[in-house]
This record gives sequence, C-alpha cells and structure tokens, in this order.
Amino acid sequence: MSKVLRGLGRIAGSALGFASLIPGPQQPFVSAAAIGLGLLGSIGGKGKGSKQFEQLQQIAELLKRPPPLSQTVRGGTSPRILAFGRVASSGVSIARENTPNQVQYLEALYLQEGPIDGLDALICDDEFVPLTNNYLGASYEFFWPTTGRKQYPGGLGPLSAYIQIDIASGTAQGKCSPLFSAEADYGSAFYAVDPAWKPFWDRTHLGKGCTILYTVARSTTNPADRLIIYPNGFPAYSAIWRAATVYDPRDPGQRFSQDSFDIYNPDQSWKWSENPALCAAYYVSYLISQNLTAMTGVDWESIGAAANDCDALSPKRRNGFNGGKISSEPFARISASIELDMEPRDVLAKFMESCDGEWGVDQYGRFTMWVRKWEEPAIVFTGADISDFVEEFGPSSNDEINYVHSTYVEPRQNFQRVETAIFRDEKSAGEIGRRTGAYPYEWVQSPDQAYRLTARRVKRSNGRRRISCALGPRALTALKQRVVGFDAPEFGLVGTFRVEDLRPADASLVNWQGEFVEIAEDAYVDAVLPEDPIYGLALVNQPSIATPTYLLPSARRTGSAVGVAQLSLDIKNNIPDQSGPTGNIPTGNTLNQDPTLQLDGRYSTDGGTNWLNFDVLISAMIMQTPELPRESVVTMQARFVASNGAAGSYSSSVTATIP
Repeated sequence: MSKVLRGLGRIAGSALGFASLIPGPQQPFVSAAAIGLGLLGSIGGKGKGSKQFEQLQQIAELLKRPPPLSQTVRGGTSPRILAFGRVASSGVSIARENTPNQVQYLEALYLQEGPIDGLDALICDDEFVPLTNNYLGASYEFFWPTTGRKQYPGGLGPLSAYIQIDIASGTAQGKCSPLFSAEADYGSAFYAVDPAWKPFWDRTHLGKGCTILYTVARSTTNPADRLIIYPNGFPAYSAIWRAATVYDPRDPGQRFSQDSFDIYNPDQSWKWSENPALCAAYYVSYLISQNLTAMTGVDWESIGAAANDCDALSPKRRNGFNGGKISSEPFARISASIELDMEPRDVLAKFMESCDGEWGVDQYGRFTMWVRKWEEPAIVFTGADISDFVEEFGPSSNDEINYVHSTYVEPRQNFQRVETAIFRDEKSAGEIGRRTGAYPYEWVQSPDQAYRLTARRVKRSNGRRRISCALGPRALTALKQRVVGFDAPEFGLVGTFRVEDLRPADASLVNWQGEFVEIAEDAYVDAVLPEDPIYGLALVNQPSIATPTYLLPSARRTGSAVGVAQLSLDIKNNIPDQSGPTGNIPTGNTLNQDPTLQLDGRYSTDGGTNWLNFDVLISAMIMQTPELPRESVVTMQARFVASNGAAGSYSSSVTATIP
C-alpha cells in the first residue's frame, strides 16, 4: 500500500546521474548494492505458506553452497588468490609425483599470492600433524610430525615414515625449494632421496610471487605397510595459515605509500589482521596498483573509523570460553580467499556483508567505507521543505522473510560450513506467516557474528517505510549526511531516514529530489545468539589437551585513568615462520595437535588470590580483560578448552601492568 501527498507544487525528476553534487566520506558517488535475496514466494490462505515451499527454499539455498574446503584442486596452472585472516584450505596442487618404488610422495600446494604471516597447522589424511624442526636445529627449514600415525614405529631410522614440509614465501624473487631441487643435498639428513628417482624441480621453478607449501611424505621400505601410513594412497593435505599482513592507519608505527604498494613486498611495519575494513582497504590498494579501478586512493580516515566499529565489542556465547557465559568478541572478523579474476564489485560486496558495511567514492576519487550504526540526524526537514512525496510501506510480500537460516565457516568443525541459530522475526511472522530464507556468510567464522549480521539485515528489510521526496533549497545542507530527520506531522511524516539518493532536480540548486528509507535504533542493536550451535562434539581419538606455552602478556591505555591487559598465544614461537628458519620450534603448541581448541583463561588483580574469567575474546589467540585502573598489576593464566567442554590445565602465571 502506498499514498501520495502533494504540496505546493511538483518538482520534476532529474536525469543527472550522480548521487550528490559534493560527495564525501559520508555521501558516496556509488554506494554498495541493497541487501536482499530473491526467494520463492509462499502460497496459501493469509500468506502462511506451506511446509513444502519452505523445504524447496532450503534446498535451493543448499544447492548454492560452494564445495567443502577440504577439496584439493589439481592443475599445473593455479588461480591467483589473495587471502586475508586465518584461512583453511587444501590449496591448489601444482606438482604431484611419487618415486618409482613408491617410497616418497611429493606435492607442491599453491596457497596464495604474496607472503603469509605464518602457518598454524598442517592436516594430512584428516590427522593433525604436529610440526617441529628441533632435530636439525636453526639452519634448516624442514618439519615433520613428532607424534601420530604419520610417523611409522621405529623412530627416525630407515623404516620411519614421516612428512617434511618447506614453506616458500610469496615474494617477488621466489624461492627454489631444497625439498624438490637437485641443488640441495638433504638425503643424508632426512633419508628422503630415493635412488631410483632424481629431483626434478630446478632453478626455473622459483614460484615467483606464490606462497607454496612443498611436502615430501616418506613411506616405509616395505610396500605392504604403505597403506597403513597413508590410507588414501597418496597423502591428502590441508593447511591453516595466517594470510596477508595489512596496513592499519590507527597504528602510528605503521607506514603506507600507494606509489610503492606491492603485494609481493609488503611494508615490514604492517601486521596480520582479520579486520574487514583494513582488509578491504588493502584489496582496493591492490586494485589501484594494478590499474583495475578508477579510484585514486583510500580515505584512511574513514577506514580507521570503520576499523574501530569492526573492533567494537559485541555479545558472544561460546561453549568453553568464560564457562559458557555471555562474553564479548569484536563485532566483525573475516577469513577471505579471493580469486583475482573475480569482479571487484562482487568482492567488495562480500567485504561489506561480513561487517554490515557500505562503501563509496568521495569527491577526491578515494575509496571510503563505513559500518552501519545508529546516528542522530543533524538535518531535520519540516513540512515547509517538502513539495510532494510518494510513500511506500515495506518490501513486497514475496521479498519479506522472517525465519532465516544463516551459514558460516566453523573452525571447531574442521572449517566446514555449518548453520548458526535460526533468526526469527516474530512480529513479521505474526503478520504474514512464516517466510523462510537463508543468508550464507562465506567469510565469517563466528556463529555469533553470523547471527547478529542476519538480525540486522532482517530488521532493516522488514516493515521499513520508503519515501521519494521533492525538496527545496535546504536539501543542499543534507549533502554528505547519511541520515536526515523529518518532522512534518501535518503529512504524517515523522522519523529518522537513511539517505539513499539526493540530487538536484535542475541546475538552479533550488529544487532537489531525494530517496529516503526509514530506520529505527533497534535495527543496530546486536542480537544475542540464543545458544552455541557447536556443543558436545570432539575429534575421534582426540589427543590429550596440553597446557599453553609461550604466552605474551601485554597492557595498553584506553582512557585517562584506565586500561586493559591482554594475554595471547605467541603463535610465531609455536609455528614455522614464512620468512625462513626460526630456530628451534617448541613442541608444546597444542594448536598444531588440534587447531579446533579454544583459548580460555583467567586473570587476577591481587596476585592470584582471587581469579576472574576473561570475558573478551579478541581473536582465536587473544583474550582481554575489562578496563582496569592504571598501575594495576594483572596476573594472567591460559588454558585450552575442547568443544565438548573438556578443559586442559592452566598455564603458568604471567603479569602485565596497566600503563
């Protein structure tokens, strides 16, 4: 239903094809596409629909899902991939050979373009492979399992079966892996050379710009034992790694130059991040460096603000962490794998859907971004500003959905796509009956994040009021505003509206035409996940839960007299770094035995007499206290918790002082 109210006179529509005359960070030339899904409509009395149609809708969405991450793509030419956050993938097999007597299996897996921040875990035939290089010392880059079925009984002798890996970082120079190269003599140390086979990988195979995981899996000398070690015949690998380092404009210690931007030689001051705003800005910087966009740069001020919104704490319900109580996590994090032949607008749309964001281009041609949030209008129009308007209520009956299934990638389930709790809009369901839909979040790894993103989308879509309005010269003051207010009770038009489009109707700048959508504050309140969808699940033959080691305590100021303490796992001391040998790699990294474990912990401000649980999980490896007074000495401990509720022992205490 819609109504038309006419005022003093009608202003003709404009043929000018731009969103605003003087766009800026708050009013873009091009905004992100409107959120929505085309779903099957329902039939039946009063729009209640039928179970059959609901089932058809769910089947239609399931058919759209991509294949599982455990699938390895084979090919001599790999797709070019940019990756962000913590990524789990089987990669692209660009070389696969076995020696004539099947003693060795060699494989090279392309992971991504450019260097990575580090490898978290290697999985072979669905077994987690703990990696160490303690045996060879600091001058080597090879790793093999310390425990598990992949090491044949008999130790590291002639009958041993083990895996060696070499990580070639994706630099512009590339690297010839000694594992595959005839130029390196590693046989005497590794028992890895089969006399009947000669290495085939020479200096022409440098893999320039590519991060490649080289693997050599050694079987036993007895062919009858081969399938005991590798039941799939040829080992099937997957890896979990921390992808690109990115620039953060909020950190004064980091540097950035668009003129020298190069994904193969990132600035050494950049850091690894899962923040969608920082990763999106990196991607746009890549597009600019390759002349793939007309944008001239990045508005880093807007990126910093959007990054702060992504870091803002939201409610979290996670089994194991904080005893399963409501705690907190950053509003948005991503894990993204982007093929470089993807349409850039589609890629940016995925960035935005992962953090409820919008993007645009300002008056200087720079990329801008913001995360949707409630804002009080600075400009309020009255009846005197309105010539006429058309008012429409809500989406069409076939577009409104209120019973929404959301899928995300679950690290606790081997990084498979699973479903979080169903979001129900009871108000809408009571009016039109149940309408089922689905939102897939391919880059989200938190059930809480997927649930709150869905809640926001549904609340904004259902029951909204849209107006097309002819305005007078005061509309000029609304340029660069994301929201405006209307206070025209004589027209029944009162509320806060999102600016969808605002443009001059003629060259005089006296007459304007605008498109506005009503918004409510509750659409930006983060919904709380009713329950964690992962409970009571554990690995088959799950190893014992070890105690975290190599912990990093830290503290920072957050106000004039307060600050927070953080406790994180020193991941770079627990795994091989991509840049080369890193010395003796400790074997106590439980994540290399089971990367599905969760970090949990407690803190004390009285030296350990009274303990409180951490209630903020910044990322999978970082916990944070609430704000504490300056000069507080915070004692902290960490432990690992499995998804079935089993917990390991607390670590030794470490301390940090609030500055």
